[in-house]
Amino acid sequence: MYLTGIFIMENQEIWKDVIDHQGFYQVSNLGRVKSLDREFTRKCGKKQKIKGQFIKPSKNQDGYSCFILQKVGKKISAKVHIEVCKSFLGYIPDLINSVVNHKDLDKSNNSLSNLEIVNSSQNRRHSIDKTKTSSKYFCVSLRKDTHKWQVKKQIKDKQITLGCYDSEYDAHLAYESYIKSKNTVL
Repeated sequence: MYLTGIFIMENQEIWKDVIDHQGFYQVSNLGRVKSLDREFTRKCGKKQKIKGQFIKPSKNQDGYSCFILQKVGKKISAKVHIEVCKSFLGYIPDLINSVVNHKDLDKSNNSLSNLEIVNSSQNRRHSIDKTKTSSKYFCVSLRKDTHKWQVKKQIKDKQITLGCYDSEYDAHLAYESYIKSKNTVL
């Protein structure tokens, strides 16, 4: 991987300051976060040293890894993948023209090699292409375990599987054939 003219081996960890929190926090190209050793003056005038440490991110309601940035008494929540891209790629979030995409769809994998900046429609298309289980056809869905398209039909309080197929369209044709053979209408 190249980063501003420097070749970085995949497992080599490089640390950079979190933008707007230089000297307080850093993120790495592997998606880790740490606070830095620092000294501050308490309200009573006494100086206190704080030892830096690794920060274990928590998950927000959308499943993204987040951590709290605190500076001069103010706390803000930050998403790890956004801070990695800001620090390493100079990314400026605007949520309309560009967003950060997790290439492998794993929101906890915040390594720089797994992140890319795309527009919102590319991000939506990427997530739909990889996680699509619903179909545009009635009674057809994708089984995640076999990656085959299945046809399911509700008959008298029981859901039955009519078959599994390699393509979404083949599953649709099987459903249409079943309906014609039973001469039923939904």
